[in-house]
Amino acid sequence: YLLPVAAGWMFARLHDADGTRGLERFLRLGGVLLTTAFVGLQVRNGFHADDLHAPSVTLYEWATYGLCWMALAGVFALAGLRVAARPTRRLLVGSGLAVGLLGIAAALAGTWLIANPLWTSQSVGTLPLANGLWYLYGPTILALAVLARILRYHGQVPWARAAGGSAIALGFGLLSLLVRQGFSDAGDLHLALGTGDGEWYAYSLAWVLYGIGLLIAGIATKLETLRYGSLAVMLVAVAKVFALDTAGLEDLLRVFSFFGLGVTLLLLGYTYQRFVFRRPGVGETRQETVH
Repeated sequence: YLLPVAAGWMFARLHDADGTRGLERFLRLGGVLLTTAFVGLQVRNGFHADDLHAPSVTLYEWATYGLCWMALAGVFALAGLRVAARPTRRLLVGSGLAVGLLGIAAALAGTWLIANPLWTSQSVGTLPLANGLWYLYGPTILALAVLARILRYHGQVPWARAAGGSAIALGFGLLSLLVRQGFSDAGDLHLALGTGDGEWYAYSLAWVLYGIGLLIAGIATKLETLRYGSLAVMLVAVAKVFALDTAGLEDLLRVFSFFGLGVTLLLLGYTYQRFVFRRPGVGETRQETVH
């Protein structure tokens, strides 16, 4: 695979003439496609060295496809930034974006839908917090965050918000899986195993802390995606506490639960009014307009 890639790029470099411009672009694009296929086949060979035609794709294999293609996308993008020729630079940067989206799609489809440990009974490790969930889902979240930053830098604000919101949602999912793993046996997260009271209440605490963390990060970075994401997470957590958690409590525990919920809502209301929904003053509006 790599020999035709090297030969094609060498030909394109040596024969930089107007008459072969179309052929050069074809060879460079073919090199990108062959390199992407080569990386995918190496991953396949690593998990199925004895049978590349095996019908199954494991959870960690899906994650490795996504990770390797996202890393390859970074290589293409960095190589494109170092190339002086504008057409080649655009091809490499565009290829990096396309391969990166391919990696994100593979990771999302494989680890979150097809081979999700919630319904496939594939173990993610037995150690709480320090387990395979970070490898399975962390790179996708990081890639979406980087993509959001790149899109915002290029003025694609709606797409940047979509990518950032997706990263926040996937972080919420990862946190929930970490909680479930902490209460599981032998790293099996299958939904058929049921949910205990301790795990059920741990979700609420983890979600509240996640929402607070997003709010602090949003205030520090002044990114509205983080602030509104924190609001969405907190609303989910509050709704769960109000509708589900308190239903299982009795007597004083229910009273204290509602009291804590009320205090939390008052504090959240003040915080979001102060930092999220705050209207700028006259001087601030003028300064923002000038900026």
